[in-house]
This record gives sequence, structure tokens and C-alpha cells, in this order.
Amino acid sequence: MEQLLTTKTNIPITRPGIVPRDRLVQHLTEGLNRKLTLISAPAGYGKSTLVTDWLNHLCESGEIERGNTRIAWVSLDEDDNDPYRFFAYTTAALLRAGAIEKEIGDGLLNLLQSSQHPEISSAIVSLINEISRNPTRTMLIFDDFHVIQAARVIDALNFLLENQPEQLHLVIASREDPDLHLPRLRARGQISELRAADLRFDAAESAEFLNRGMGLNLSDADIRALENRTEGWIAGLQLAAISLQGKEDASERIKSFSGSHRIVLDYLVEEVLEQQPEHIQDFLLKTSLLDRLNGALCNALTGHADGQQVLEYLDQANLFLLPLDDEREWFRYHHLFADLLHQRLEQSMANEIPVLNKLASRWFHENKHPAEAVSYAIRAADFDRAADLVEQRTDRLWQQGEHGKLREWLQAIPIEYLECRPMMLMTRGYYLHSIGKKEQGDLLLEKAERCIQGGDSGSQAGPNQTSNSKSTGEMNKLASRLEVIRALTHTFTGYVPGMIRHSNRALKLLPDQDLTWRILAAITLGDAYSYLGDMTESYKARSEAVQACEAAGDKYYGLVASLKLASTLKEQGKLRQTIKICEDQLELASGAGYLQTGTAGCLMTLQAEVLAEVNDLEKAAHLGETGNRISETSNNLSLIGFSKNYYMRVLLSLNDFSTAESLIRSIARLGQNSTLPAWLVDMSSNWQALVDLKRGDEHSAAKWVEERGMDESSPIDQVDFLQLFDHILFCRILLAQEQPEAAANHLEKVSRFAVKAGRTTSLIEILVLQSLAFFMLGDVSTSLEHLEKALSIAEQPGFVRIFVDEGEAMERLLKIAASQHISPAYINNLLAAFQPVLEIHQEATTQERLVEPLSFREIEVLQLISEGLTNPEIASRLYLSLNTVKVHTRNIYGKMGVNNRTQAAAKASELGIL
Repeated sequence: MEQLLTTKTNIPITRPGIVPRDRLVQHLTEGLNRKLTLISAPAGYGKSTLVTDWLNHLCESGEIERGNTRIAWVSLDEDDNDPYRFFAYTTAALLRAGAIEKEIGDGLLNLLQSSQHPEISSAIVSLINEISRNPTRTMLIFDDFHVIQAARVIDALNFLLENQPEQLHLVIASREDPDLHLPRLRARGQISELRAADLRFDAAESAEFLNRGMGLNLSDADIRALENRTEGWIAGLQLAAISLQGKEDASERIKSFSGSHRIVLDYLVEEVLEQQPEHIQDFLLKTSLLDRLNGALCNALTGHADGQQVLEYLDQANLFLLPLDDEREWFRYHHLFADLLHQRLEQSMANEIPVLNKLASRWFHENKHPAEAVSYAIRAADFDRAADLVEQRTDRLWQQGEHGKLREWLQAIPIEYLECRPMMLMTRGYYLHSIGKKEQGDLLLEKAERCIQGGDSGSQAGPNQTSNSKSTGEMNKLASRLEVIRALTHTFTGYVPGMIRHSNRALKLLPDQDLTWRILAAITLGDAYSYLGDMTESYKARSEAVQACEAAGDKYYGLVASLKLASTLKEQGKLRQTIKICEDQLELASGAGYLQTGTAGCLMTLQAEVLAEVNDLEKAAHLGETGNRISETSNNLSLIGFSKNYYMRVLLSLNDFSTAESLIRSIARLGQNSTLPAWLVDMSSNWQALVDLKRGDEHSAAKWVEERGMDESSPIDQVDFLQLFDHILFCRILLAQEQPEAAANHLEKVSRFAVKAGRTTSLIEILVLQSLAFFMLGDVSTSLEHLEKALSIAEQPGFVRIFVDEGEAMERLLKIAASQHISPAYINNLLAAFQPVLEIHQEATTQERLVEPLSFREIEVLQLISEGLTNPEIASRLYLSLNTVKVHTRNIYGKMGVNNRTQAAAKASELGIL
């Protein structure tokens, strides 16, 4: 995984001798009880310096006592318009400040740099939840926010402000007002603001800065004149002061300053540059294109050996150089100063800019900073080199499942530079397939195949370069990997013959040591049999994939393979084994930093479906919502689709039709920007029909039958996973239309395929519907025969909702079965489950006697305390750290006015909270 730059989350060092701004510090301090502090002013008004001075003042004055407030700082740049990068650094800053738990922070960081990129709202919700669980106040500071223009980041920040926990105070320093809901915040009195007029130096501050801070000896008249010319603009004053140092005609120079800030600044920069020795000017210009710089890197660009000494000189001379670490190894230029230096570079040395970027790329590569090495190669338009660097890392990124950075790089490199790089062509083609761009993806896969068949592939592959030839063995390996890629692309459309054909070819051709790709082929083969509805073959292939992952020590693909295996076990009716795999893999995912990935989210929704089936509805609701939200972070449309499929079953057992229809609409929104797999579109239509049935809207559900063109004569010669759902839904609609005989006849034909495919869960559902069909026909004896068979299969695994969700008719039928002593203990348990589904969230009135209402998470913890679980057991059950559980427990005791677990459980019972 690419490392984040820790320097971006460092709180800047306050320089000695800054001008006291007591009036502004007091204003900022008074605004701490509001949601947002906004400091908005043009460049050079001392926004960052003021914030750091304010923090120091709060610490020194005791407003912030050690440990009672955490400070998270993020220095932004234009690259942070990438929403994943923005929230990766936000998470890193909060983690570094101790505002969120390490396991949560590490998981989010891993997610935000992985292949399964999240919807940003998912990351924000996770951060809000974690901050709200920590009683300590947190200040989250975004510096240079004006560089952020991305709508997704702005929308996420608006969401954060709307749902901001009381413990969090947001601080934004920006050159312009951000596109946030500022009018709403002002109307609610939730914002504290400072603007350019507030930040300008007054006469006294100007005198303090110029004469004491900059070592000048200006008269009051000169200070007033300079203040008037610059309008109290701090950067202008600083640049003016630098240009005046050592000059005897200061008054005359001050009189010459005129025009807008930009014109004044251009003039002053020229004055500053001209006062520097030639080699310093050369140094400043050549290093101005660097986002961060140290002595060795500067040496590489300038060709000299005095980089560290020059940086120290610039630092001491206040030439807009900002330290990025306490050791003063890494620096950056003031953004405005860097912009102007770079402009001057383009004017005077435009031909050298590509060379300088190439030198930077080479230095970062040699010093083990691969991401920056690629970045500067791309800036230099040195796409051959960029492609070389990316090609060197492609295998490792595939092995670790870290596709995010790889996807970004491949999009930045023009396609003509990938012409004879088959691995990169096929990878980019795969990414296009994953977002529904099948035709474009296929073109790249065909190019990769021609390249492999032609035998040309190598590191020199640009338009003007001669390609090197790889060995025959290497080309054979690439050809076999292409088979895997083709198999994977067919999973997005559900084309089973292609999945099987290419997976088998790959497994036959791949070298034994190419473990990652053999695992991918095995996983895809299991998917193919699952699509066919053949659970026996699917289980076999997926078990082999899991074993291969364990043998290779591959945690990431082990997570993927285990998800697939668990879904097979669920279809085979092995509910306890399914839950066990999900629990074990989520625990492993937590330890490996994969808990916030889309794959882990899908595991959560799968576990939620099974928990709902065994009637643990409260936990199923929580886990399903969490898993669905996380799974939406994936770029893999199939993964998103299956996760929603699992969660939908939970919602229907909860009779939560509103959320169910919202879930269906979310699938439609996915199709606005991507070409959805046909099976996902069909599944969405199926769910809508089932929701209509549950609501009692038989007319709308009947439209589905017309759209599908189904009738009693519909052939059942092959039933894959989706077609089986179609046929069962069709029979449900027949029952709703009071056509039990037609339903019973069709169900009999469908049941044979469920038995043949080993789809036990579906078979139980079919038997249940058959029992209801014969019950409607008045044939109670035959009805009970089917019910008894269903019960005999369902009892040991612990099925509940598959009976209970059928409603009143099934309740009556079960009572008749109980009277005939059919599975009496099991039926008693099922009958006990026939009660209205309770709301998951507690009404406020049940907690009105508490000092402060308990949060939903605290109620969860309290429930497990009452059940006698220890803190470690609670942590494991809820996927929390032990420390977080302890914090929740302390909060519960405080809110309930109790001192121990026994008292908490007793009072919870008294108040009816649980």
C-alpha cells in the first residue's frame, strides 16, 4: 500500500517573534461552542499562522488541557480533490490525533487506498460514528481549503456539518468561501467567521511586524504609507520588508508601490529574487515545481551539492519556506510563492521543466517513493518511464488487491504507451469492464492478446521506441493471465460458459507458482457454478480456492474466496457454518485492515441475511445496514449487487418496505453512470415485484409476470440462480391471484431442479409454498406432508423466517401441524416468532428517566452486558476494540447513574430499555 505523507497532518511550527493577534484569538475562542470556524481571506493574510497561534494560546491559557482536546490538522493541496485521498488524509489526521480508534482508522485508510473505493458518505458516517463515541473534544482543521473544488468532497463536508457530533469542532482556512451551506449555518448561529477585513494588520500590528519582526527602522509615516499601499495585507508587508532590508531609500521605494495585490506581489517578488545571488535564484526556480523538497532532492534538480545549506538559508531568511517536520528535513514553499516561482520558471526556462520533472521522478524512484516517482514522470509527459514504473508494481498491487492506485495510473497514461504492455492493457480493460464499459474493455483485451501472440512486450514500449521481447515462458504466463481476466469480465454480465471456459483454460496453463492468478481463476470457476445454481460444484471450486489462499497466506483473496464459499453454504442451507465463516473472516479482516473494504461489507450483509433467517433481527438490521453501506464503496458492480440482494432479505423480514424500495432505487442510480449487469437489473425488478406483493399490491406485481413473459407453460429446462428466483416469485404471484393449483403444479417442476442443484434453502421455500398452495386448495393432508418435509430439513440448521414471513396462513397451518404432534418443539419456537416486528430503535420516552439518553450503540452494549458477556466478548460480537467497549460502558454507567454491570442490567430492566 502506498504510504500517506505524515507531513500533511503535521501542525505547522509557530515561528518565534510573530505579531500577537489577541483580538482575533479571543474571537476564535468564543466560537468554539459552534460547529464551524471559517477563516476566509485572500492569500497572504496569515490564516495558517493565526490558527497555529490560536492553538498555542489555547494550550498556554488552559482552555485546552492536556488530553481533553485532540487536534487533527490537514494541509490540503490540489491532489486532495480526489475524494478518496481527501478522506484518507482526514482519517490519518484524526487517527494521529487519537480522535478515532486505531483499528477503525487503519481500516478506513486501507479502504481509501484499495480497489474497493467507497462512496464518500460511507467514510464520513464511519468517522462521525467513531468521533461521537469518544467523549473527548476534537478540533479538525483544514488548511488551504480553497484548493478543494470537487463536488463529492463538498457534498461530504456538508453532510458532516449537518450530522456533526457535539464533540467535533471544524476549522476551515481558505482563500475563498467554500461552497458549503454557510447561509444555513449563519441562520442557526452555528458558525464563527473571520475575513480579510478582520485579518489585516492595523497600524500598531504593522509597526510591530515591520520594525521588530523584520528588523527595519521605519518611521510612523512610512509604516502608515506601506500599510495603506498594502491595505494591511500581511504577505505584501513581508515581501515589502524583505525588499527594503538594507536599503537607505525606503521612503521612496514605499511610494512606488501601487496597483492590485497581484501587481504589487509580482513587483515585490521580482525585487526579492533580484536581491538574491544568482545561484539562489536558480535554486528557487528549479525547485519550485516540487510539492515537497529536501536537500538531496534539490541537489538532484540543481546539479549542485548544497541543497540542505540553501534550504537552511531560505528558512532563516523567511523566504516563504515552510518546514514539514520537526527535524526540518522536508520543506515546501508557501503556495503563492511557489506559484509565482513556477510562473517565472515557465517564462525563463520552459524547456527545462520536463527535464526537472524527470529528475524528480528518478530521485523519488531511487529513494523508494514509487507513487511520487510515477507522478513526476506523468507531469514530465515521460509516459514510457511512467509505464515502466507502473509495470514494475502491477504484480504486487494485484497480489495485495490494491487496485485503486493502479487504476489511477493507468487512466493517466495515454493508451498508445501501453500498446506492447499486455499486462497493463488487460488490467485497464478489466477496470473498464468493472464499471460497465464492456466494448471499450474488450478492445483493450484484444490488443493485449495480439501483443502476446506477436511475442512483443517490454519496458521500451512507447510510440517512438523499439519493443523488447520477453521470454516464451513469460509470454505464456501472460496468455494464461489473460484467460483469467476474460473469465473475470464475464462475471460482470453473468455469462457462465465464458467464465467456465476461460477459468479452466487458465488453471490448465498457469504456472503452479503464479498463486494469485490461480486463486482468481478458482474463485471465478466457483462463481460460474453458483450462477448456474449448481451448489455442489460451486462448493467444490470455492473450497479449493479457500484452501489455496490459506496455503499461500493470501489474506485479501482469502477474504474474497471465503465470501464466495459462505454464500454457497447459505444456499446449501448450512446456516451455522455460514455465520461462522463470516464471523471468522470479519475478525481476520479487522486484523489485516480490510474491515472497511467492499468485500468485508458484503460478508456483513450475507451474515445479516442469515441472522435474520434465524430471527436475530436486531443484529441483522444493524449489520445489514453497515455492510450495505460499506459494500457500496466497491467499484465492482457484481459485489454491490449481491450485497444489496442479501440486505433486501433482511429488510423484508423487518417489513421495512420504505428502505427496501430505497435500495431498489439505489440500483437504478448506479445505472446512470455505468452499464449494469443484466442479472442485477432483473434482480432489481424481481425485488420490486416482491415488495409489491408484501404490500398487497397484486396488480403491480402481476405486471412483472407480463414483463417476464411467464406463464404456467414456461419451460424449466435449466434453472440458474436468477431463474430459480423468477419461478418461485411467479408461483407467489399465482398464490396471491388465488390460483393455488397452477402454483402447486409449477412448484413441483421447480422443486426437482432445486434438489438436483443442492439448493436446500430454495427447496425449503418451495416446500413451504407448496404447503400453502394445498392448504388453499383445502387438501390439508397433502399440505401437511409438504410442511413436514420442509420442517425436517429446516429444523437442524435453525430456519425461522422462511416460515414466519409467510404470515397468518402459515401460522394457522403450523398450529394444525402442532396439534398432530409434527416437530412439536420446533413448531413451538416458530409460533413464538409470530409477533409484530419491533422497531430497532428505542423511543425516547423509554429513557426519559436517564440523565442523558443512551445511543443505539450503547443500548447494544447494555444488552450484551445484561446477557452476562465480558468486555472482550462484547468487543468481538460488535467488531469494536476493547477500549471502545470500555468507553461505552463508562458512558452507560454515567447516564444511568449506576456503578457496576449488575446495577446497569437491573436499571435497564426497570426502565424497559432492553
